[in-house]
Amino acid sequence: RTTQTPSTSCLLASWLRAGVRRHGSDAGASQPDGGSAGLRLRQPQAGSRFPGAGGRGKAPLTPGFLGLEDLPSHDVMDDLQPEDVGEEEDGFEESFGSPSSGTNTQRAGPLARKMWSCARRGVRSEEVWARFSQRVVMTGTMVGPGDVALMFLAFARVKYRDTKALDTISPFILRHIDAFSTTELVLLLNGHKKLEYERLDNIHLLLNAICHRSDEWTGRHVALASNAVASFYIYQPSFWRKVAMCLPKIVWSMNPLELSNLVSAMARVDRRDPRSMIIIARMCRRCALRHLFSQETLATTMNAFSKLDFNHPKLAKVFEDAAIVKLDRALELGSAYRKSGSLRGADVFDVQALVLVLQTLVCLVGTSDEVALKLLTLLAWSKDE
Repeated sequence: RTTQTPSTSCLLASWLRAGVRRHGSDAGASQPDGGSAGLRLRQPQAGSRFPGAGGRGKAPLTPGFLGLEDLPSHDVMDDLQPEDVGEEEDGFEESFGSPSSGTNTQRAGPLARKMWSCARRGVRSEEVWARFSQRVVMTGTMVGPGDVALMFLAFARVKYRDTKALDTISPFILRHIDAFSTTELVLLLNGHKKLEYERLDNIHLLLNAICHRSDEWTGRHVALASNAVASFYIYQPSFWRKVAMCLPKIVWSMNPLELSNLVSAMARVDRRDPRSMIIIARMCRRCALRHLFSQETLATTMNAFSKLDFNHPKLAKVFEDAAIVKLDRALELGSAYRKSGSLRGADVFDVQALVLVLQTLVCLVGTSDEVALKLLTLLAWSKDE
């Protein structure tokens, strides 16, 4: 009787399948077929890539195969709850902050969609994003424009900075630069800022592509692009000239946050364009009169105008009045106002905003002793923070 010997590939495949099923096995447990341990993927190393967690970007990327004893017993994505990785039928959020406004993301692959779904839902597990990074590196050569945009924006949304994964995606920004929509270009540029990923060739490429589509700009395009460019201290005169040309048409539709981002970016690169600043000041004055500025945007906008030496009497008076309203509201809450449970709803200055307002009104612009006393009183109450 002739005995047929199974091929080596078949034996290896069956052994791997048997090992993967053993989720809870120890590394030294014996297998029925004589194998050692089940296939395991190594856990993420110490040193988080999330900003503020210490050692960002310094942990080595999980290798494909270092030895069976170094690999986890199963795919970590299998541990996620359905609400963490579930894909909605409608795709993505219908807002500017999501890439759904572009046409390329509708053709994104399952990996990119799953990454964006996790990022949008706030999944920040180091293990999950390390696994995503590994898959991006392994499949990087097969991504399209929709995949590139969603993958990069997913990393930026949770601020997970894996240099090796980002370097894998970056060349495809150049390849698909003409396929991106204006919104995607702006979000990709802003993603470099969020990740502190200072790859200047990509930044200049994205900025040039954005400049070529200035006729499609909206207020949010201008605010995000200028803020991202200024964060890297890149001063490109053609970009700022186009901003000055389109401001008269779009500034009236900008909200306080967009105005704050724009004027802060101009202050960061010391862009002193009188015509643009007058137009922005008019819209800021309207928003301040209606008390539309939050405590953060009011403080940063006041400080940015003062750094640019733009001392318009009417604007300064409106800004000071808006600040006094928030100061009086905090003083009414008493010395324990920082511990109030409704602090966010009260819309009073936090410590950082107080310092900015104090520097602006006392050191740069000038104010009355009464306002200075209110600022110092609130700072004294916040001394423990």
